[in-house]
Amino acid sequence: FRGNEEDGLIEVDENLRTTVAEIYAAGDNSAMKRTVSFAVAAGTRCGMAINLELIMEAMDNA
Repeated sequence: FRGNEEDGLIEVDENLRTTVAEIYAAGDNSAMKRTVSFAVAAGTRCGMAINLELIMEAMDNA
């Protein structure tokens, strides 16, 4: 993973994907906000992004 050297966080895009294919990061390891509510929200958002990616992949293979 390519982390930000300044703060040590894992770099993610708007869908919480890392620079490594099929690897996502959410919560404390990818954002400075360190609260339970933020971690839950980030995990939910990450799950939604993964689900969308799987749906799109299934549609491409159909």
